[in-house]
Amino acid sequence: MREVFAGRYESRLNVTDFPNVRRLDWLYTVVPISVRSMRFHHLCSVTGHAWIGVTPRKRVIGLSTFNRITEWVMARPQIQEEAVMQLADEIDALIMPQGFGVVTHATQSRMTARGVREHDSTMTTSVMRGLLREKPAARDEFMRLMRGQEF
Repeated sequence: MREVFAGRYESRLNVTDFPNVRRLDWLYTVVPISVRSMRFHHLCSVTGHAWIGVTPRKRVIGLSTFNRITEWVMARPQIQEEAVMQLADEIDALIMPQGFGVVTHATQSRMTARGVREHDSTMTTSVMRGLLREKPAARDEFMRLMRGQEF
């Protein structure tokens, strides 16, 4: 239980951030990040990938930090729809970027093991905040950068 639900038992990550001394103001992405989670009401696995795009403000974090935050948030019993929101909340709290997007695309074993026994269905969830929510051109740039990556 502690390994599968590590995000529930481990405290919030101690993250090192850095001042944005060069005033970077363009979008950068971390893609794809492997995700694994467990739906709390079925205890069935959710596996897939996350894509994160950030336009920084005053603080930046290292690339591996995005992976560690994603792993920590996803390693909790929850539904995918809430997990993407929690991941977005963590990124927002850590670096308060000008804008960012988080997209998860996953297969849920509940679909294959129970109920409809559907093997080809996946779920995609997304959160866009700041510039990526307010400016269609910024959101389109993120989506274009994601498109080149495997789901």
